[in-house]
Parts: sequence; C-alpha cells; structure tokens
Amino acid sequence: MVANVSMVRRETLSDDEKVRRSRTRALKTACRDLLQAEVREIEYPGGRTRESYLIHLTDGRRIIGTQRDSDSLAVNECMILRALADGGAPVPRLLGADGKRILLQEALTGQRLSIALQTDDAEVRFCLLDNALDGLRRAQLAACAGGIEDRLTPLGTQSKWIRAFVERPAILGEYLKIKVPRLNDKGLVRLLKPQRTSFVKWDARPGNAMVSEAGVVAWFDWEHAGLRNPLDDVAWLLADEYVKDDVDVEERLLARHLCTFGQGIDPAVAREYLMVYGTFHTAVRLGLILRYRGDDWMDLERCLTRDKVGCTLACAETLCTRAARWSMASPLTAPLSDWYQSAARAIRRL
Repeated sequence: MVANVSMVRRETLSDDEKVRRSRTRALKTACRDLLQAEVREIEYPGGRTRESYLIHLTDGRRIIGTQRDSDSLAVNECMILRALADGGAPVPRLLGADGKRILLQEALTGQRLSIALQTDDAEVRFCLLDNALDGLRRAQLAACAGGIEDRLTPLGTQSKWIRAFVERPAILGEYLKIKVPRLNDKGLVRLLKPQRTSFVKWDARPGNAMVSEAGVVAWFDWEHAGLRNPLDDVAWLLADEYVKDDVDVEERLLARHLCTFGQGIDPAVAREYLMVYGTFHTAVRLGLILRYRGDDWMDLERCLTRDKVGCTLACAETLCTRAARWSMASPLTAPLSDWYQSAARAIRRL
C-alpha cells in the first residue's frame, strides 16, 4: 500500500516540481565536482520555478547555483562574468561552471536594489541609482576592454523587432479598450535602430542588482547581455516600475550619466532616444503587470521580496505617469502622452 501511494505521488508531480528536483540534483553534483563541497541546504529566494538557487555548503560558504535553460545562455554568461570581473566591474565572482548549463557564483550580500529604492528619502534614491548607473557603465567599459564584443549577439537591431516594439501600446490599448493615436512608425524605426552597437546588459532592472551594506551596487544575471545602444541600460533601470517618478532625481542622474552612456553624441539626441525607448519599454512593463496581475492587485512587499513584476496599482500608475512625461520628449511619441494618462484611468477601473 505504501509503495502504491509513493507511485501515485511520483506520477502527480507538477512539471515545475519535476524541473526543480532535476535542477537540485544537477546543482548538488556540480558543487561536488567543481567545488569539492557538499550541499547542506538550498533556498529559493525567487521562488521554486526560478533558474537560480541560494545554496548553503557544508563548509560554511553560501553560493548561487544556476542552471540556465540553454547551453548558449550559460556559456554567454560565463564569458561575460569573467570579462567583467577582470575589468573591475561590480559583478559576482564566477566560482565554477560545467561548460554547459550550470554556473556557480558568489552569493552577493545585501538588499536588492528594487527594495532599497522604496525609501521616501530622495537623496538616498539618487545615490543608489547613481551608483547603479556607474556600475552599468563600468561593465560596458570592461566588456569593451575585455574584447568580448565580437563574440556577442546584436539585440533588437532588425526593423521587424523595432516595429513589434513600437506596437506594444496598441496591444495594451486593445486590452484596455483605449484607441492608440496614429504614430510615425517609419520615423520611430529610424530613431530606435542602432547606428552602432556596443555592450549592454539589457535586463538592467533594479531586481537584478544588489546593494551592499557599504552602498555599492553590484549587478547579476548577465545571460541576456549582448550588443545594442548603451542608453538602453539607462532606460531599463530608470523606466522600471520600482523606480519612483521623481523628476528632480531623474534630472540629476541624466546630468551625470546621459553623455557618458550616449558615447559623445549630442545630449539632446541622446535624451530623445532614451525617452522614446523608455516610452515603449514602459508599455512592455505594463503588459507584464497586467498579464501577471490575475483577478486583483498583489501585495507590494511580496512582489519585491520574491522579485516579481510589480503587480500593484501604484506601480502601474508610476509607469503611466512617467511615460506620459517621457513621451513629450519627442514629436514622434508626443501623441502617447494623453494616451498614457487615459491608460492610467482605465487601469484604475480594473
């Protein structure tokens, strides 16, 4: 009878649980083979379906064990982490890799940037974002100096990808039942198509950064890095739902970093590009919020501690308010300003 019960349990395991168990076994083996250490305990800070686990070894060390979904992503991340670390960028140390899908990394200590940014102290938020942008730029420079750019893939450079990107508000508009104004698609494609490319993290959201007790911001999860406009990393960070819409903080940050990330282009051109890209990136973030929201809004603390999309009304409103302002930076996106304000009203009625 006991054997029958065990059999039923094995047969009724969810796909997610099967993946978790398989990943756990693989990571335990990797710790033995690569670090000559046994696993004492495994935690799942981002949830059991994530690719990365917090591993406690019997020798007292805490590491991050990751099994990527593809060999290419893991190999890409290993190469990038080595180059960035060699160049002095604020990233976790790579402790070992199996040459396929598994990476063992230093476990960064501190608090996720997304959580630290929830303070009401504007000066603290400025310092955190300033430090985060400095870290991203150091990573871009380290990648260039490390000579890895010729081994990385261009991201979002094809006109087809850009057209799909600028169609995101229209898709949201269908869901919210708000007609999107007609835009100059050809002009947007020309503006957003990179004339030259260089290293970008391209997943530079605050949840992928850790703030140490000393206030240093380190960046992790580099598997999607590639080649595009360096200003994209600024947009990913500053247009995130967990970054408060504070014009004064934003202007101070842009005064310090816009020209650096713009790589010497005219500041007005760099600002227009950043805010146009951010206007459409916001539509992507809003789409994720509405997709994962379900029937009701979620608790902010739960979203933050589990590193989930910010499925709260306040987060959605922050995105709409900032995008309504950013869209006014270019005549190409100015028609979206009123639309984002209408979107905010529609979202409140959900």
